Parts: sequence; C-alpha cells; structure tokens
Amino acid sequence: MEVLKVENLNKSYTGGRSWQNKDISITLNEGEIVGFLGMNGMGKTTLLKSITGIHSFDEGTVAVCGYDLLQQPLLAKAEIGFVPDNHSTFEKLTGREFVNFSADVYGVPTDIRQARIAEYLNIFKLEHAFDRQIKSYSHGMKQKIAIMASFIHSPKLWVLDEPLVGLDVGSQREVLTILLSAKENGSSVFFSSHNLDIVERICDRAFVIHDGVLIKEYNIRKFKEKSKISLEEEFVKITEVANEEK
Repeated sequence: MEVLKVENLNKSYTGGRSWQNKDISITLNEGEIVGFLGMNGMGKTTLLKSITGIHSFDEGTVAVCGYDLLQQPLLAKAEIGFVPDNHSTFEKLTGREFVNFSADVYGVPTDIRQARIAEYLNIFKLEHAFDRQIKSYSHGMKQKIAIMASFIHSPKLWVLDEPLVGLDVGSQREVLTILLSAKENGSSVFFSSHNLDIVERICDRAFVIHDGVLIKEYNIRKFKEKSKISLEEEFVKITEVANEEK
C-alpha cells in the first residue's frame, strides 16, 4: 500500500522565480522508515510542510493513503502525524492536557488513548512531568511531548523534521524506539536528519535533496551490502559533486 505519493511537486516563495522544491516525486510504502537528507537551506523543511498541508505548493499532487491532500484535506491530514523542528506546543498546558487535546482533535477513544499514553510515558520516562506546564520542560522533554501528541492517533504517515536535534543519547534512543515501533505496527515514517549514522542504521530508504531537487535515492540495505564507505561519506561526496555542477 502506498501511504504517501508525491508527484511532480513544485514550490516557490517568489512566484516561481526561485524554486524551493522542483519536480519532487516520492513514494512511501506501508511499514517503512525513510530518511530525508540535505544540507541546511536545501528544501527539506519546505517539502515536509507541503506534504503535511502546512504550506501550499504551486504544482503537483500529494496523496496520503489514497486521499488527495488538496481535494480531500481532512481525510488526508487525519492520516498524518507531524513533528516540526521547533517542537511547537501550547506551553501553558500541562503535558497531559496537550496530549489529550491532540487525542480529542483526532477522535481517539478514551481507553485507546490511555493505553497509548501509558506506553509512551514509560518509554520516554515522563511520568514525573506529565502534569506540569510544558513551559517548565527542557528542550528534550518538549520534543518528547510533541512526539507523543503527534502519534496519539497512530497515524499511517508520521513526518518528523529533525526529531533528534538537541537530544542526549538516552533521549535519542527513546525516540528511535518509537520510530521502530511505528514501523512494526504498519505506519510509515519520513524524517529529515543530519545524523546519517542513525539513518543508515534504521532506515529502509533515503532521499537526498540539493537546491530543491532530489539528486539521489538509496536502498539502505543494498547500499550497505555494496558500498565500501559510510552513508555520511557518500553524502559528502555527492553533495560536493552537486555543488561543483551548479
């Protein structure tokens, strides 16, 4: 099953004079984790916000679980969980209030949400802070509560923008546990990251974007079998070539 299908997406902020995303086509299948790689300013966040409906786009189509994002926006967005790079939350709410608010938005039944909350609190070790206002949380705690709220409805497509930035090793491991659990349950995960070691370790595939254009797709298993260098070394190599060809 295709969980995400992006076809020929074009996005600019200046009426087509400067493309942030140019002719992007991506497909994510059910139950896979896909990394999204690129240097800063190359169009990663723009694409993630376009496929989640936060940004409009100029041309192309986006379908989530078969629902066209423009023609059937509520049905498409109901299948998406999104974690932005700034872990945006309502900071005057407690963690419990924020997660329950998200569960209410997506119509998650009480018994199901309580079971999921208990599971995530155990993984993230947030029991002690769940009834405190989010404004008192550390960066890592805010990231974890944003992840909990985005996944409380168990979306088929989970999109995360740099979910590991600023997290210590223990917190990174907790987030990766959630990502792998989502895959096991049949959800698809699409996340941007500068940590290529982790992408190489947990992803099924990875895309590289440069100057708004997709320049490479990797099957990670095949890459590791055939390549004599790491994904990080490969990434540096192909981006240097792309810069020279500009």
